[in-house]
Amino acid sequence: MFNRDNVKSLHIETSSVCNAACPMCPREIDPMFNKNTDAVSLSLEKIKTMFSDDFIHQLDHMFMCGNYGDPAAAPDCIKIFKHFRTINDKMYLGMHSNASLRSKEWWGELGTILSRSDDYCVFSVDGLSDTNHIYRVNTNFDKIIENAISFINNGGKAIWDYIVFEHNEHQVEEARQLAKELGFIKFRVKVSRRFNWVVTNLKPPKGTYD
Repeated sequence: MFNRDNVKSLHIETSSVCNAACPMCPREIDPMFNKNTDAVSLSLEKIKTMFSDDFIHQLDHMFMCGNYGDPAAAPDCIKIFKHFRTINDKMYLGMHSNASLRSKEWWGELGTILSRSDDYCVFSVDGLSDTNHIYRVNTNFDKIIENAISFINNGGKAIWDYIVFEHNEHQVEEARQLAKELGFIKFRVKVSRRFNWVVTNLKPPKGTYD
């Protein structure tokens, strides 16, 4: 039986807004989702009504990810992180993003917040300058790298998640080396499970990956 008092880790989907149009994303394939009418973000004031200070105190971990949107699209994204950290100074924080939105200054400020040893931001980058946009439609690789550098240089702990497809698997090791040079703390190669149930022109990799 669910008991709110036992919750230690919290996932918040702060926005249904996204700058990208990834072909296998639920926002692109879910017939019930309308990008025009369902585009909403949680404000800091709404967060305060949803989660009491006592509840935040009991948490070990809070992270922002998105099934339908990118957390960085939420106007109050950074304010929400600051709020949780102010209420509970011992918890660790995380985020997942395609990182092709917002300015390098914004990412630099986020880096100062997600800078503790257990904090993290997962940068979902599936290729290099000539391939990332094939799946991460509408994203800009150069902007992503600029934002990542700003985040890392301001203390942020960055993880590079790389979904491998047939069109980008030849670049895995080059991307891994770039991640190391830029200061990412981890580089993770992943194969999407959505190939099993989403019809797409994208092809899975020919190789085997953990």
